[in-house]
Amino acid sequence: VRLPLAAVTRLAASPAVEFVASDEPVSATLDVARQAANGPLPAATESLLRGAGVTIAMLDSGVAPHADIQTMVASVDFVGTPGAIAVLDLPDDATRAESSSVDPNGHGTHVAGILVGSGGHSDEGRLAGIAPAATLVSVRVLDEAGGGRTSDVLAGLQWVLYHKDELGIRVLNLSLGHPVYEPAAQDPLVQEVEALWNAGIVVVCSAGNAGRDGDGTISSPCNSR
Repeated sequence: VRLPLAAVTRLAASPAVEFVASDEPVSATLDVARQAANGPLPAATESLLRGAGVTIAMLDSGVAPHADIQTMVASVDFVGTPGAIAVLDLPDDATRAESSSVDPNGHGTHVAGILVGSGGHSDEGRLAGIAPAATLVSVRVLDEAGGGRTSDVLAGLQWVLYHKDELGIRVLNLSLGHPVYEPAAQDPLVQEVEALWNAGIVVVCSAGNAGRDGDGTISSPCNSR
């Protein structure tokens, strides 16, 4: 809803309205985790688990076609496309989702590589993702500048909730967020990720990107319980 500031109080007082929250801007978050935490480099592969049989949904800026990303099964774009329709792989076209997906920013493709990249273009596959055998669902909610609106993220989260059983989604990644503006109990992003968590999806949100800035640096929706 768009309305003048002077009308917000009357809207909030309506018996049909539970509460009012502003449609805040969200932005992509990404840091070089091991270096930021002064963590040691792994001497060898950390796990033999490769994600087979698991589908990961990723809310981000999309995924550009890339030779190392071969397991995408669906893509949907909520940026400037109301009523977005997902593109799914078909039995006769196993690359339909990849070929239709775009990422004018690059952040989503980077995150997708961390999640499911095959590592095929690195020496001995050394730069493979965490779960290269997992399948990927790309939900685009960020624009070419890596920014978006809370309402687009909410639409993407609700889409994941509605389609989790159809696509076998068990994990959701959100490398994005906005500063905390309201209590978690009234934050629409927090409430929506908790609905997904309660529905059985493992929800992973970015935290620590602003850790050098001092206290209170965990953003929404990562401030969920």
